[in-house]
Amino acid sequence: MHVELPPSEDMPAVDLALLERPPNFELSTPMLVMPFHVFKSNGRIVKSVKAWREEAIMNGSLVRFAWVDGGTGKVDENGELSGTLHVADGMTAIFVSHVWWDREFVDESNDPNDPYDRGAPDWQRDLDVNPLNPRGEDDWGNDWPDADPPTKNLKHRVICWGVERLIKQKQLDPTSVVLWVDWQSIYQDDAQEKTRGVLSLIKYATLCHYMIVPIEDHELKAMQLLGMRTPEWIPIYSTRAWCRLENFMFSLWAEMQGREVQLFAILRDCSLVEFQKDVEYDNSGRHLPSHGVLTNPNDAPLVKALEDTMIEAYGKPLVIRKCQEETVVGGEGGDVKERMGRNEFVNLSWKLMRAAHVPVLAKAVEENNIRVLKLLNNQLGAGNGPKLIAAMLRSNTTLISLVIDNNGIDKDGAAHIAEGLKSNVTLTRLSLSNNKIGFEGAKHLAKALEQNTALTTLEIANIGPTPSITRPLFFSTKAHVAFEYGGVDGFNPLRA
Repeated sequence: MHVELPPSEDMPAVDLALLERPPNFELSTPMLVMPFHVFKSNGRIVKSVKAWREEAIMNGSLVRFAWVDGGTGKVDENGELSGTLHVADGMTAIFVSHVWWDREFVDESNDPNDPYDRGAPDWQRDLDVNPLNPRGEDDWGNDWPDADPPTKNLKHRVICWGVERLIKQKQLDPTSVVLWVDWQSIYQDDAQEKTRGVLSLIKYATLCHYMIVPIEDHELKAMQLLGMRTPEWIPIYSTRAWCRLENFMFSLWAEMQGREVQLFAILRDCSLVEFQKDVEYDNSGRHLPSHGVLTNPNDAPLVKALEDTMIEAYGKPLVIRKCQEETVVGGEGGDVKERMGRNEFVNLSWKLMRAAHVPVLAKAVEENNIRVLKLLNNQLGAGNGPKLIAAMLRSNTTLISLVIDNNGIDKDGAAHIAEGLKSNVTLTRLSLSNNKIGFEGAKHLAKALEQNTALTTLEIANIGPTPSITRPLFFSTKAHVAFEYGGVDGFNPLRA
């Protein structure tokens, strides 16, 4: 059997020490926040327009929490920030992430020629019915008691109740608490400054200590019905791309720092509900911000760009931390833990791993003597991910088990991985299940196993063709390999 294998890509050089530093994010316009006592006394969420903004900055109602001097605040291709970052001392910043409720509101500062320049985060008038729940039903048709009609500035009151509860619960100094709220913190009457504010959104979110989400009561009832306590399951909030992006950035940053996510929901009755937020995303992308709903479809490229920036920044320090920390393994693989001990098993499944993370992963795995690496349900099949995995296999001398199931790897990706496998002398188990590598991909793997003599277990369940079709490909291999097909008994060509 003759199979042409494509050339593999060399692994880029990586300096792990540099990557242990916090990444830089754009801050091209200052982060403006409002002291909580000022926010409360205002009685409403104020729209940031020139006349109000200038007076608020002058009298200290709107203050700079972070800013950049001596540069543009942008980040270059090497990750370097243009200018010097300054962050105010002695403040506890709370990011308010929310759906805009009064979507049809317009005033004299809105552009009448822009159909998307409308809406307000809070109700600007009293209503007779609740537009967010007019039928007394959730999105699945379940009956709930009719939600009370909203009143003017309802969200402002809800936010105040929640912040006061958070101050008490976390024993914060009330005089140090400041709020970031989009309508008052980002210019609403200057398109250029507004764009800079949106481009700085990652930095705003990652500088905040807490995030709160004011929601309607019926939304939480729907969550409780499902037994869910994560923001991905709030019926309205979770569908919106910008809302997803805000809690996405905040949550990923917390995991990068190795700390719990301080993310809360606030209800009308003053309840403060702490979300159980574990950062886990499958490779379908359906829960990512870029798959959310947008009022303005022109925002889609911007949401995707911010999402990609955050994912790339998130993966690199996470890889280093996971490879360096003491690993606690439970459930599946627990028997492996007992044999291997400390710091040799790393699980990075469901962690948005992409091609950009593989060079860091390869270096960290080698330097920390990682022997078992699990990378299920990531996005390593896209772009040059398979080429870089192949380069890792060629050079690695520590791994004995590698699991890369369900990563979107196709037949070409399998060809690259097979190329790397040919010269690997330490890996004894490789799992490529639930990747659509197909018959052609299986041919590449079979060809590689004619040269590889280290591998003892190859798992290729659910790769497209049935086992009866792919099994004959491996009869000619001389390698001692057991081919596992999920529910089908393992197959060893030497015993066939």
